[in-house]
Amino acid sequence: MTMTSKPLVTEDSESCIEAADENHVALLYVADPVPASRPRVSKWGTYYSGKYKEYLRHSQAALPKAAFPLEGDLEIDLEFVAVRPKTTKRSNPRGDIDNYAKAIMDTITKLGYWNDDDQVVTATMHKRFAEAEEVPHTRVTINGISESKI
Repeated sequence: MTMTSKPLVTEDSESCIEAADENHVALLYVADPVPASRPRVSKWGTYYSGKYKEYLRHSQAALPKAAFPLEGDLEIDLEFVAVRPKTTKRSNPRGDIDNYAKAIMDTITKLGYWNDDDQVVTATMHKRFAEAEEVPHTRVTINGISESKI
């Protein structure tokens, strides 16, 4: 059962901007979501896992840069749909949901959809396994918040 009424993301789907204006952006990133890893610190500096760095590289290349950053306070809705392992006792993907959010929000910041992710004052997040015929993806919806909603 899908949590949204959006169309099923299939093999024919591509990463894209689904909608955009001066107060709203909807993005679809077609790839298995990866939670942010803990930074490792050594005498040579700080680094992240290879899988996380590859996710950042790929997501920044797959999604288009923003035409302009959204201004003011923002609310974000994130849906993470991951590949279901062949065997699992779990009903949802491994990894803390805030780490999944960090990964895609780092990409959104780099691509200029907002000036800084501290503009996000409200976040709704969902993670689940892909349904049959559905490919793994991340769906992001960002909306500006009017002062009357705060």
